[in-house]
Formats: sequence, C-alpha cells, structure tokens
Amino acid sequence: MERKLRFGEVVVSQLAILLVGALALGFGEIHWQLWVFSPLVDSLLAVLAALFTYGLIYLMYRHAGRFAASLLADMQKITLHFADYSWAKIACVALLAGVGEELLFRLALQGGLTGYLSVPLAIVIPALVFGLLHFLSWAYFIAATLMGLAFGIVYHYTQSAMLVIIWHAVYDLIALGVMIKYPQWLGLPPPVKNAFLS
Repeated sequence: MERKLRFGEVVVSQLAILLVGALALGFGEIHWQLWVFSPLVDSLLAVLAALFTYGLIYLMYRHAGRFAASLLADMQKITLHFADYSWAKIACVALLAGVGEELLFRLALQGGLTGYLSVPLAIVIPALVFGLLHFLSWAYFIAATLMGLAFGIVYHYTQSAMLVIIWHAVYDLIALGVMIKYPQWLGLPPPVKNAFLS
C-alpha cells in the first residue's frame, strides 16, 4: 500500500519548485512584472478567473461522463493525502503551488521561451510540461495541460505575474477545499482518513 505524504514533504516539494523558478528568473534575462493594472484590479481579476474556472470544472465533474469520472477518481487519490488537513494547511499548499508553479512554468519557462520561439510554442511547451508533472492519468494530464494553457494565455496577454499566481492559488484552494471538506458537493463520499500506511 502507498504511503501518505506528510505535510512537511508537500511543503518541501512546493518550496523546491518555487526555488527552481526563482533561480531561473534570477539567472535568466527574463523580463516580467508583478502587476499590470493595479494590485486591486489584478487580484480581483484573478479571483474572478479562479471562480469561473472552478465553475467550469465543477460543471464538467457533474456532467462530463467517463472523462469526469476519471478526473474525480484521480482527485480522490490526491485528496487522500490531504484528508486530515485543516483549512490553514490547505491554504498553505494552495499558496505555495500558485506561487512556485507560476514562477517556474509561466514566468521562467514561458517567459524564457518567448525570446526564442513563437508565442504559441512558448505557451504550449510549459503547459505540456505542467500537464506532465501533474500526470496521474490521461484525463488528469489533459485537464492540467488545459489549465496550463489558460494560465499561459492570460499571462501572455496581461504580463501580470500576480494575476496568474493568485488565480492558480485561489483555484487550488477552492478545488482542494471542496474535495477535502465538501466532497458530497461533487457526489463523492468523504475521504477515508486512514487509507495509507503511516
């Protein structure tokens, strides 16, 4: 039987992603900016994008047949690792994922590729890598790649680091929070807290 990931292991893995992204930005000649409109406007747009994205995903979970069933099965496997997490721990994981993964995939990788490749390729390649690093099944790979494309397209057109970081973090907070705390909203049973060997 698989071993449950400890909170510290999850935090260290997300911090490692953040460090790689920060180092790539620090050593590369990549132009980026924190905000494009203003902190308030970018934050509001990010929260609205996260709510809209989760709304689409929620509708898909409820009505998309076998593809949705495969995604839900994958999400249940993931959330077993987080079943006993408090809202504070869920928020910590969501925040670290939003910051680290967007620093790495959008700012560093997409930003770095933009100077060497066409814009579509500079968006698609990081989205595919993002999907591969989230690979649990083909359905999850497709969903993660599509999310990566959405983040990449919005980042390309806005150039706002915080917009995609906040969007990603808020989306993860909602997605993890619902799967862990309110799985019945998706028609799922509550997660089993002792599903792994300790």
